[in-house]
Amino acid sequence: MVQIADFISKLLSVYSLLIWVRIFMSWFIPYSRPGSVSFYLSSIVDPYLNLFRSRRMRLGFLDFSPLVAIGLLAVVQAVFSTYAQLGVMSLAIICYLFISAIWSYAVSIFLILAIILLVMKMIACFTNSSFSYGINSMPSFLDPIEKKINRIFFPHSIPKRWVSTLIMLVIMIILYFGLRYAFAFLATAALSIPI
Repeated sequence: MVQIADFISKLLSVYSLLIWVRIFMSWFIPYSRPGSVSFYLSSIVDPYLNLFRSRRMRLGFLDFSPLVAIGLLAVVQAVFSTYAQLGVMSLAIICYLFISAIWSYAVSIFLILAIILLVMKMIACFTNSSFSYGINSMPSFLDPIEKKINRIFFPHSIPKRWVSTLIMLVIMIILYFGLRYAFAFLATAALSIPI
């Protein structure tokens, strides 16, 4: 049974790698020709990825559905890998792996993207170039958050762009580290589940 779990774990690792290759190839070859490598790769990988594609997985111009698909695949792969290494599986280990995957494949990526975008907006606030115009005029998945923060901190005035961006940047950095420790605590607590 352990050998079967190890084989499935390795198979899922290879499939995960194929998904990553497909994602990167889609940036350069969005439409694959029949008979090409990308065509065969998409016929192997896309049926699984299509299970996760929906409008709810999009934030602005970013599509997070492949990350959710890879995250779920990583959890299943980690379950089989852990069973292959330890020879036992428990609810505590599955919960630990699931909580770790939520942090790794969803929350941390969203926060890191938000921090990078906010740093770019801060730079754009203090430069006068086409870069700053492009960044400041670009619609962002952070716009609804920015509006709520402005309503909280500046209910009766309109703040300068850099002040609003700086406040959001500080909040996102605090959220990143706070949630990182919260997820680490939850994952560790999950290991103490008796079942």
